[in-house]
Amino acid sequence: MKPVAVAVTGGSGFIGRHLRPVLAGGPVWLLGRGEPDLAAGERRLPVDLAEPVSLAGLPDGTVLCHLAWSHASGPANVRHNQHLLDAVNACPGVARVVVLSTVSVYGLRATGHLDEASPCRPDSGYARTKLACELLWREKLRDDLPLTVLRPSTVVGPGGLGLLPLARDALHRPAVGILKKSLRRDHSVNFVAVSNVVAAISFVLGRPPREHRECYIVAEDHRPENAGYAAMQDVVRRIAGRRPLPGVPVPDWAVRGLAAATGRPLRVRRTFSSEALRSAGYTDAVPLLDEVRRVVAAVERQGR
Repeated sequence: MKPVAVAVTGGSGFIGRHLRPVLAGGPVWLLGRGEPDLAAGERRLPVDLAEPVSLAGLPDGTVLCHLAWSHASGPANVRHNQHLLDAVNACPGVARVVVLSTVSVYGLRATGHLDEASPCRPDSGYARTKLACELLWREKLRDDLPLTVLRPSTVVGPGGLGLLPLARDALHRPAVGILKKSLRRDHSVNFVAVSNVVAAISFVLGRPPREHRECYIVAEDHRPENAGYAAMQDVVRRIAGRRPLPGVPVPDWAVRGLAAATGRPLRVRRTFSSEALRSAGYTDAVPLLDEVRRVVAAVERQGR
């Protein structure tokens, strides 16, 4: 099942730039304020989600793929989603909606093996806003339109910010790298390759939804480099041809005190399950390690 057309918000963003080549060959409408260079088959539909908008002109059978995220305040983001939602509900051409969310909706302190049935307890402004936008689409989207929500873990790849702090510390600030490795030695990392997030979006676009309102986590908990902060730092160092940085023993009371002072947990153990998405038929497009290599190469070039 291929959509007649795909309308994309956030097509000029990190994930959008990786998604557009995958959608090449079919009509793609880029919704937004900017004027991106258009590839073959792409069209631009000017919209500013800060105001009510219209999607008139989209062909029947269009799937809306909503990737956009504003750095404005939380209420502004919810308002942007409301304007887009109102336009979708009024547009007969839209046949389905795919919304990109985040595993941040589970909260920084969530532990264990988390899946789509785990409780959402967002504890940051970003996470609360993302969950509010999810609920808006779930509750207010027109009854006849299927909705798929995708919750990726931390997305990494060229042009993205996800792995950069860890990679820069590991390669260019070894003293900071040693400190973080020591403080976060038992802290889970949950990176997912941008190529696999794009593959997940393409997968759900290419098949009928299993449920009228469905939600999938997009994660790579099965990758050994995701075993923890220290494991990923060691991988980054090895890719760059360097020895792993040492760790120093830090008393648990010191870790707890620093976590309390910063308001951020330093040693949370958790994984995000992608079992539901895989049981639906999805498979990875690339090994996470390949994406990590590309990020490390970019960081090495910047450091020269």
